[in-house]
Amino acid sequence: MACGKPVIVNDVGDLAEYVVPGRNGYIVDAANSREVAAAIEKACANAYTMREACVASMVPYDEGVINGMVVKYVFDSVSH
Repeated sequence: MACGKPVIVNDVGDLAEYVVPGRNGYIVDAANSREVAAAIEKACANAYTMREACVASMVPYDEGVINGMVVKYVFDSVSH
């Protein structure tokens, strides 16, 4: 989203908290291939119009927040 591209996520962990369906991406059931395909088609068809919403949705997450999340989820899991 920070690059201005809509995302397609499934409702796992915190991913869906960042997505406003139809505005900056889509939330799908990953086991439903038709739903995933439909979301990909919608994202491709609306990528240009969704661009501003995608970028705006990432504004609250500055570099410090992102770096903290990387450390927590990537590096902490490696040490365990």
